[in-house]
Amino acid sequence: MTAYIPDVSEASRPETPAGSIVLGYLRALVAARDCAAAVEAGRRPGDESLRTLGIDPVAFAEVKLF
Repeated sequence: MTAYIPDVSEASRPETPAGSIVLGYLRALVAARDCAAAVEAGRRPGDESLRTLGIDPVAFAEVKLF
């Protein structure tokens, strides 16, 4: 029986690292929470949170929420 041992370069660069997928999901979750809290409080969400969610901050400024 032969065991497969991945090469160092192969193990250090996976095609889709699970950590970056989870990190991206958590960033989107935090941005959504921040935007929801800001809108609920009657404030404008931060530009970075809007960009994280794929929302153009300039376009969002034109939205009439109330």
